[in-house]
Amino acid sequence: MKPYPIEEGIEALIKEGEIKKDSISFLISLDSQVLPCFCIARRVKRKKYFIYVQFSDSEESCFIYVDNTTNNLLDLLPHFVQEALEIIEQHNLLGEFNNHD
Repeated sequence: MKPYPIEEGIEALIKEGEIKKDSISFLISLDSQVLPCFCIARRVKRKKYFIYVQFSDSEESCFIYVDNTTNNLLDLLPHFVQEALEIIEQHNLLGEFNNHD
């Protein structure tokens, strides 16, 4: 997996072949530990994306709109990761994750 730094302590991890024309799949590393969930961002319309986060026991998703109309999903990766982290936080995974340290 190739790491893509998002901000200090946060990386998106992407396997080769997981960046497609209209979707990108990734894991999130927080302080060098991979969170136990799988994330996908998929283009629905020009500025509309579907974010999906799969946990071991459930799944959550949402639609997001972006101002940037780039065709390069890697340019939008920081935005996708932040949206996925919000979903993960709502699922209370970050609290559970931090308690297991």
